[in-house]
Amino acid sequence: MVTLDRYTLTHYAGPMANWRVVPGLPLLVSDEGEVCSGVKMFAFPLRADPNIKGYLRVRVVIDGVRYRYFVHHLVLRAFVGPRLPGMETNHDDFDKTNNRLSNLAYVTQKENSDHYLATL
Repeated sequence: MVTLDRYTLTHYAGPMANWRVVPGLPLLVSDEGEVCSGVKMFAFPLRADPNIKGYLRVRVVIDGVRYRYFVHHLVLRAFVGPRLPGMETNHDDFDKTNNRLSNLAYVTQKENSDHYLATL
């Protein structure tokens, strides 16, 4: 069992990672791209499902309202900060399911396009 701030991670069998609270949300994310819900004093792993484009999302109910969040957005929000206007999230290895912090970065649209074109 791992304690982080006011949350305790339970029922978690994955590797020990660096965990952070997502600002403004009752969620925890790891630098490995895992997401846990912070329910009262306990946090439980959330299952991430791909959207039609292949990006992983988690579903969360907050105060009775359902939300979907992209995992890559949550990881960067927790570890780097909020995304500034005009910035996009880049997966360095082009794997939309690899949401490790080491694989993600905020970039401009031009930088994202240049990164893609450099691999052609």
